Amino acid sequence: MIDVPAAAPQRSKLYYINMVLILPALASLLTSMWHSRTRSGDFQWWGASQMALHTDAYRVVLNGHLELVAKQQMPNYLHELYVLLWPLGILKEAHAEAIWAMCNLMLAAGALLLLQRIYRLNRERTLLLACGLMLSEPFRISMGNGQQSFLELFCFCLALAIPARAGWPLGVSYLKYSFAPVTVFFAAFERCWKQLVISAIFPVTGWLIFSWFVHRSPLQTALEPFLVSRHRTDAGMSDLTSIVHIVHQSWDGLSAVCALILSLAVAFLIHRYASSLAQAGAALATAALFLLPHLLYDFVILVIPAAYLLSPLSAAMPRSKRIVASAIVIFFAVMALIRLPNTVAVKIASIAVFGLLLLVLEAVLLQSFRSSEPPETA
Repeated sequence: MIDVPAAAPQRSKLYYINMVLILPALASLLTSMWHSRTRSGDFQWWGASQMALHTDAYRVVLNGHLELVAKQQMPNYLHELYVLLWPLGILKEAHAEAIWAMCNLMLAAGALLLLQRIYRLNRERTLLLACGLMLSEPFRISMGNGQQSFLELFCFCLALAIPARAGWPLGVSYLKYSFAPVTVFFAAFERCWKQLVISAIFPVTGWLIFSWFVHRSPLQTALEPFLVSRHRTDAGMSDLTSIVHIVHQSWDGLSAVCALILSLAVAFLIHRYASSLAQAGAALATAALFLLPHLLYDFVILVIPAAYLLSPLSAAMPRSKRIVASAIVIFFAVMALIRLPNTVAVKIASIAVFGLLLLVLEAVLLQSFRSSEPPETA
């Protein structure tokens, strides 16, 4: 008998898409890593180095000595970040930047592996998600500027992956506190009191250690991160508080209160409609971006709703809504390619449009959660 050769296994469309994307994605990654060695303008080395020298970096800025700040490393994060970065703060800046670039790479890879587990993605879909992330402008900016967004992303994904021990990654994630309110309110609605108490240990401990290191009273340092953020940072890209900040800065306090109330309402809707923590994670990541100020590098968090859209959990979503949601995620991935005039009117209009797009994405996600619920039986 003549042996008939077996037919070659048929490749899926995703296989060929990945083959097209993988080389540009690697090129984007290498470019970002190179920029991290030559730029790293947002890496918080300066604040950590000042703490290592027993100097309060917040107070330096609040006293008006901006010329002392390295690059654009404005210390507007919670105290716990500078305690966490203290080992890098005692190093030379160039050495610390190289180590932080590798840490960011590992954090991004770790987040992708966690998303693969949370959203039950196969290898092809995980590779597509990884290529999309590396090709995105938020990835390149965050990696190249030495941002802390990948640490935030990893902690958020870890909290989703290990809900019974979510307190400690959630506590670390508070260092970038603009992500915290909607997540904390959601955890409260879910009655995760133990995890919330555990999560509070990290910022409180970081605050006390920082105060001890810089020889100042905890009462003196408690509000300093928020004062620096209020007076020394730019408006965000997609939230109401940023529009208020541009129009009338004296209303910043009122707009912040409104943002917290909206965060409470959105958290309740997510609690009401999400039937799993995986679904809630996609909605929380999206909501954080339109509730409080964020710049483009923070939009790496949209890799979470992107993972949901690629997962079997979104199988019940109508095709039209999946296309709309995917288009919005892709838009924010390439948004930096759009060049707009730098005027106040255009800035306000762009914030409103970007916020509206995120609201549409949130609405589509919540509607898909509702339609995926099993029908009630009599």
